This record gives sequence, C-alpha cells and structure tokens, in this order.
Amino acid sequence: MEWDIIEYKKEYREKVISFWIEICIDEFGFKEWYTDIKEIKNEEYKNYNGNFWIAINNKNEVIGTIALKNLGDRNAYLKSLYVKKEYRKNGIAKELFNKVMEFAIHNNYKKIGLDTYKVFEHAIKFYEKNKFVIKQQIGEQYIMERDL
Repeated sequence: MEWDIIEYKKEYREKVISFWIEICIDEFGFKEWYTDIKEIKNEEYKNYNGNFWIAINNKNEVIGTIALKNLGDRNAYLKSLYVKKEYRKNGIAKELFNKVMEFAIHNNYKKIGLDTYKVFEHAIKFYEKNKFVIKQQIGEQYIMERDL
C-alpha cells in the first residue's frame, strides 16, 4: 500500500468530513459529533501556529488525519489522529504522529496534550507507547499529555 502525507488543503474538506463520519460515527458510534465534524474549519490550525495533515492513498482518498492546535505558552493539543480501518497497522499513524512531533519540536512546543476515549483502546496504547501519560479520566474520556 502506498500513501503520502500532505498538509491539509481546502479542496480536501468534504473528503475529510466524510472520512471522519465513517470512522467516528459509523465505526465508533459518536453520533453526537456529527455537527462538530460538519462545522470544523481545519484550515484554521495554520493561522495559529498549528497545522493539519492528511494521509492520502494513490487514488487521492483520505486514509488518515492528524492536527496540532496551539494552546499558547508553548503548549499544544494533538487532534484528530484517525486512520481508515483497512489501512491500520501499516505505519500510517506513526508517520502522521512523527509529522506532528517534528512540527512541535521545530516550533519549540514544550508540552502536548490530547483527549481520547476508552473505545479507542488501540489509540490509548499507541499514545502510551509514545510517552503520553493519562492525567485524568472523566467517564469514558481520557486526558493525556507528554513533555517534549
């Protein structure tokens, strides 16, 4: 399988939205996220010293996403790390994650936080393997962070 990781461009907006609906709503059942997904403006990450990347396959389909949001005071928040089901365990998540880490280090961030949910058990293991620690659990939600 071949793929590329590129910075998000507006022409991918509808493909990203469809991709997130497929994963977050259809696969994992977060129906309450529908409105937020439809209204998100991914291009805004770049306006505030963050960024958003997508993984695309050779058919120009979105098969993965990740974003880094600037929280100020050299802190950032990792957002939207998702990989299409049939592409998981092929190194795409790691490559997307590495892209975020390179960006964060280059931009002198000192800490990255994230939130995830118990249902994303593979994601939790992935984050723990990459030096994130659980700081708080609120019901099914986990708040994690790591220092850079």
